[in-house]
Amino acid sequence: MSHPRQPAIWFSDEPPPKPRLSRERIVAAAVELLDAEGVSGFSMRRLAGRVEAGVMSLYAHVSSREHVLDLAYDQVVAELPVPAPPTAERDPAARSPAAERAPDAPGQAVRAPAAGVPGGRSPDSPPGAAGWRATLTRQLTASRQLMRRHPWAAALAATRPLLGPNSLARSEEFYAQLARAGLRGPALLAAVGALTSYTQGFVANENIWRDLIHDPADETELRRRAAAFVASRADSHPALAEHAQLDVDDFDAQYALGLEIILDGVEAQAAARRGQRAPSPAPAPALPYDAPTSGDSVPTMPNDPAQPTTPIPPVTPGASAAARGLLDLLYRVSGETTLSGQHNQPIHGSAWTERITAITDRVPAVWGQEIGFSAPGTLDGVDRRAANVEEAVAWHRRGAVITYTWHAVCPADDEPVEFQGGIIRDFPPTEFDSVLAPGSPLHTRWCAQVDAAAAVLRQLDEADVPVLWRPYHEMNGPWFWWGAQPERLVALWRQLFDRLVNHHELRNLVWVWSPNAAYDSATPFAPYYPGHDVVDVLAMDTYGGHYEPEHHARLRELADGRPLGLGEIGDLPPAEVLTEQPDWTWFMAWPDVVTDRNSDEVIRAFFQHPRISNLPDVAAWRVD
Repeated sequence: MSHPRQPAIWFSDEPPPKPRLSRERIVAAAVELLDAEGVSGFSMRRLAGRVEAGVMSLYAHVSSREHVLDLAYDQVVAELPVPAPPTAERDPAARSPAAERAPDAPGQAVRAPAAGVPGGRSPDSPPGAAGWRATLTRQLTASRQLMRRHPWAAALAATRPLLGPNSLARSEEFYAQLARAGLRGPALLAAVGALTSYTQGFVANENIWRDLIHDPADETELRRRAAAFVASRADSHPALAEHAQLDVDDFDAQYALGLEIILDGVEAQAAARRGQRAPSPAPAPALPYDAPTSGDSVPTMPNDPAQPTTPIPPVTPGASAAARGLLDLLYRVSGETTLSGQHNQPIHGSAWTERITAITDRVPAVWGQEIGFSAPGTLDGVDRRAANVEEAVAWHRRGAVITYTWHAVCPADDEPVEFQGGIIRDFPPTEFDSVLAPGSPLHTRWCAQVDAAAAVLRQLDEADVPVLWRPYHEMNGPWFWWGAQPERLVALWRQLFDRLVNHHELRNLVWVWSPNAAYDSATPFAPYYPGHDVVDVLAMDTYGGHYEPEHHARLRELADGRPLGLGEIGDLPPAEVLTEQPDWTWFMAWPDVVTDRNSDEVIRAFFQHPRISNLPDVAAWRVD
C-alpha cells in the first residue's frame, strides 16, 4: 500500500518551533509584564501566558514569584553604567634618589592607584568637579531615569533585598564614592539612605503625577489654577504664596537642584568629620583623631585674619590678586602649620589625591600636577593638559592650593619624550649656551617649548587660578639636563622668568625655586640661586628621609625671610621634624614613592598630625 507523499516543510504553513523555556527568557518576559502591568498586575499565571508555557513549567526555572521579581529588578539595574575596575598595581621597582619617582619604562603598564582604593580612576574618566560628587550625581540621575522607564523598580527597591550581582556592583561604587567624600560608618549609611530615598521618592511622585495627567494642556491648566488658589490666600499662607511656584513643571531642574542641596549637606558633614578647625582655638581642645603630637599643640589662627602679612611683594610686576593671596597664605602659615599636599601624574587626573584621602580620611590642601612631556596615553602624557586644567580649576574652587611642576623637554629634542633619555639626559655646555643665545636654533626651539607650557598656565590665569610654579627643580643634581651647571641654570631661570612674565604677561604665578636636599651627588644650594628678584618661595625636594637640620638652615638663610616648602618628598618626615623645622609651609608627597616608603598607618598619622593643615583648614588662614 502506498502512502501519499508529504510536501516539503518549506511549502507548509507549519508554525516555527517555540523558543526553549529558560530562566533568561522568563526574566525578560517578567520585565515586559512589569513595565506593562506594574507589581500589582504581576502574577505567575500572566507570566506563563507571555512565554506560552504552563504555570508549573515556570517553577522548573524559578522557585517563586518573589524570586522572579528579584531577578527582574537586577536585570534592569544592568542598564545603569558600571565603573571600570581600577587598574591593577604592578610591583614597585627599586628606585635611585634621582629616579625613584620616574615614570614606568616603555612597554610597561602605567602605574595607577592600588586596585580597590576608592577614587582610583581610569585616564578616560571625565575631568573636573570633585570626583565623588560628580560621580554620585551621574549615578543618581541615571537611577532616576531607570525608574522612570521601569516605574515598578522604585517599589521593589524599597521592599526587596538588592543583592543581585548588578545591584551589588552599583552599590559598591555608590558606597565607595561616599567613602571618597570622607564619610564613614553611620554617617555614610545615613547619606546612602538620604540620597536613595530622595531619588526613589521623587520618581514615585513624578510617576504618579504623569499617570494622572495625560494631556500636557490639562497639566498646565491645573498648575495655573493651583498657583492662583495659593496666591489668593497670601494673607494666611505668605510663605506658600511667595515660594511654592506651583506653576513650574520642570521635573529635571527640580530633581537636580534638590540633589545638589543634599550633596552640599553630605560635603559639609564630610568636612566636619575630617576635623575642620574652628576659626579660633578653644581652650585645651580634644583632638578628633589619634596622632603623634610630640608635644605639639593645635596651631593657633592668626590674631587678625583681615590683615595681609606678606612682608615681601610678589616678584611678578602687577601680580594678580589671586597670586598675591596665595603668597600671603604661605607667609601666614609659616612657622605655624604645614599644608599637606599630593602630586598627581597627568594620566591619573586627581586619583592620587583621592587615594591619599581614602587612606588618611583627610583631603590634601595642595593639589599637584605636571605640565606633561611624554606620549599620549602614558604617565606624563601631553594629551592630558586641557583635562588637568579643568581638574585644577575645580580643586581651586574647593579651596585647594594648586602647584604645577615642569619637567621641561631638552631643547635639542621634540616632545613627546621618555623620562629616561628625554628629561634625564646629558646636555653639553656648548648646546646649553646656544639655548641662552637669542636667535640661535636651540633658543628658538626652547621658546616654542616654553610657549606650550605658557598655554597651560594662561588657561589657569584666565580662570583666576594662582599657581605655585616649580620649574627646573633639583637643579643642583646631575640627573636632569638642566642640572649641575649653576651659572647656566641661573641664566636659564631668568630667561624663563622673562619669557613667561614679560612676553606672555602671566600674572598668576608664584615662582618656586626647588633644589634637591644636598646629599650624595646633589651639591649645595647657593650657587644655583637665581636671585630675590625672580623667586617668591624656596623649596626643597628630598627622598630617602633626608630631613637633616642643616638643609633647613641653609635654605632658610638663603631665603632671607621668604617662605619655605617641601617641593617633593618620598619618605614622610618624623613628627619631631615638624617642630624642629617649623618653617616648611607645605609638603608635596610623590606618587608611588609615598606608598612604597610609608605604611598606611604612617601616612594616616602624618596627615592627621596637629601641625598639619588639610583642605578644610586652609580657609581659616586666607585673607578674603
